[in-house]
Amino acid sequence: MLWYLILKPFTMLGFPIKTMNVISIIFMTLAVYLFLKYVDANKCLKILIVFGGSMFYYNAVNARTYSLVCLAMVLIAYQLSPFLLARSCK
Repeated sequence: MLWYLILKPFTMLGFPIKTMNVISIIFMTLAVYLFLKYVDANKCLKILIVFGGSMFYYNAVNARTYSLVCLAMVLIAYQLSPFLLARSCK
């Protein structure tokens, strides 16, 4: 539902269908940026995740609506990381 609300202004203004791909790529680029900046993981693991099929192709190209899911997962993980780190230290 949120995906269609995001697309509605562009369709009302008569943008071409390729706009949907551009919006999806913007969301995936934001998710990758936040993932690379804030996730505390090995550099090799980060590269494997970013250039894996899920983030690089499937969500950005095939299933455009899932680009919001990737962004939401990265944001939720970032918000929960202090809680999870504090809990794992005890």
